[in-house]
Amino acid sequence: MQAIPIPSSKAVMVEKVFNLAAQKLGFKFVAKKFDNISDGRKFLKTQIDGNSSLFYAEVPGGTILLHHVEEKERFPAQFGREVLAGLLNMADNADWRNREHSKDEEMKIVEDFKSRFQEYDPNC
Repeated sequence: MQAIPIPSSKAVMVEKVFNLAAQKLGFKFVAKKFDNISDGRKFLKTQIDGNSSLFYAEVPGGTILLHHVEEKERFPAQFGREVLAGLLNMADNADWRNREHSKDEEMKIVEDFKSRFQEYDPNC
């Protein structure tokens, strides 16, 4: 799972950019809008069968974009990261291997993330 904060100025573009990227790869997302994140997560649990892969993105506004990856489909492992890196004009971040940090830097990033997003963590 990857959680990527989106500036409010770009939030309205997220769903459109994901749909354009999907179109380039030859598929369409199933889009479902939910009033709360709990209902969205319940929906996602119904989509997991243990035999297939899926990609999903929770986009601003309560919509979940879902794609069931077919068995022989060549689906990019970094699809979501690539799409958002393009939207945010951060192409170097599309490949995680370009983002090398020391162990201390990584620990600081993790702790900063935990403190800033604690209110969204269902385990807290």
